[in-house]
Amino acid sequence: MPQRLHGSLTWLAEARSKFREDDHSAVGWGAWSGAYDLGEARNIEAEASVRLRFDDLGNGRATPQHVRVRYSDPRRSLEYGDAPPDRASETPLLMSPVPRRSAQANWRGTPLGDLDGYVALSSNPVSAGGDIRNRGSDLYSARLRRSLLKNRVLATLYGGYTHEKTGFAPSPFGPFADSIPVHRAAIYGGMAKLDLPGTWTLLADGATVRHRKAPGLLEPGRSRTGWRGELRGTAAGFDALAQGFSYQPELATALNPYALSDRRGGYGKLERSLWRWRIIGSFRSEEPARREGLEPVVRVQTSTFGGRLAMNQDSWVTPSFVHVRNKGANTDFTENRIATEYSASEPLGGRTTARFDVAFINDELRAGTKRRVTSGSLVTTRRHPGRVASTLALGFEQNRSSSLDLIDTTVQGSFEVRWEAVAGRFLVIPILTGSSRDYELLGTREDRYSVRLQLALLRVAGLGENAVSLEGRVDRVQHLTPSLPKDLDGSVQLAVGQRFAIGGL
Repeated sequence: MPQRLHGSLTWLAEARSKFREDDHSAVGWGAWSGAYDLGEARNIEAEASVRLRFDDLGNGRATPQHVRVRYSDPRRSLEYGDAPPDRASETPLLMSPVPRRSAQANWRGTPLGDLDGYVALSSNPVSAGGDIRNRGSDLYSARLRRSLLKNRVLATLYGGYTHEKTGFAPSPFGPFADSIPVHRAAIYGGMAKLDLPGTWTLLADGATVRHRKAPGLLEPGRSRTGWRGELRGTAAGFDALAQGFSYQPELATALNPYALSDRRGGYGKLERSLWRWRIIGSFRSEEPARREGLEPVVRVQTSTFGGRLAMNQDSWVTPSFVHVRNKGANTDFTENRIATEYSASEPLGGRTTARFDVAFINDELRAGTKRRVTSGSLVTTRRHPGRVASTLALGFEQNRSSSLDLIDTTVQGSFEVRWEAVAGRFLVIPILTGSSRDYELLGTREDRYSVRLQLALLRVAGLGENAVSLEGRVDRVQHLTPSLPKDLDGSVQLAVGQRFAIGGL
């Protein structure tokens, strides 16, 4: 019989010595996840994680870093946690997929259609740091999707509201007042997707952001609109895509901080399979949507042509050419880039991938901008007899300024070996890394070498699923220009972790 309650509990403790600018530390993590089956395709899932700095208790108070509680059944779901908005990519003019502490619900098959709701109170982006962590935003959004004309049309109506507590407002009693809500915005719009005869589809999406007047500021309220259209389909063996878009300035809100803004233009792409080739060509042109006074307008055009040649089921090569031009009254910037990638599987398992890229950059209307940037990399992972796996990574980059006849060069590499000294029990992992940086434009040159050895013991007998890892590192930096004494440093790191399974009726 399947268990209704199942989950796991994991903890990890790590201690490390001082290494260069990093102080010594002792940190612990804990994570719990579980699920309970309610029957009839209904279940509850929950997970949480915490972090605690043992040697500096003021740095972390063991409050949950990540939480998630979710109920779901065939028609409904309700979730509270740190996940990004569900299906945010479907309505990019409304919201961005930014993780926040929030609640979201989905109800499918209502008399009106599929309904989504999203609420985040006093929220901050989970990955944000600095001043933004001290400011909270209240966010609300809802979407309604419905199929029409026997599923030939999928229509979506959406709206949102943001109450952003950002910055400071002027005060008659001093230059600044306490932090108060100064940004409020309402977002409303709709999207429709129409299935045309054959394989063609037409998508239209438009939204307006209404910035309300902020109290205490002279800036008036304003509305900003953005729209996009897309036609996609297949004809004469070609997969075609055509897009048009126009986004006014100031479309970004806390609900959609990554909104495209102040641009309009179009994009087209054609793809076709020919023998073992997949050939792709595209063109994009855009310019600012707002023109003010004598400010020069810069139009950016990007042309791309490339393909993918399948040499066999597990190997391929992908050459490409990209041309970028920024044309304006005081600039004529061009970039021509030639790139290729080769990837092949290894006989005993693993893969080798090589990349090469060269770019020619110049601005005909500005002096000292002509340069050539060349880069390449090689990464190969292989399995060897005797439970040994290795990874070799090499990288090279050179930036040559033709106008100044100076070159910046970076060469780096690493080699790692993973040896199962005892199958599934004991790992020995030596790692060698090195880099050389010669920057003539800055007048600096340095070499750096590092050696690490990690010993990992897995599944200690009698303790279930666990691991113990001990790592030592020695790092040497040699400053050649300007000449400085050799810098040698090292560190030791110990990590212990364990996982417990949770189960029941």
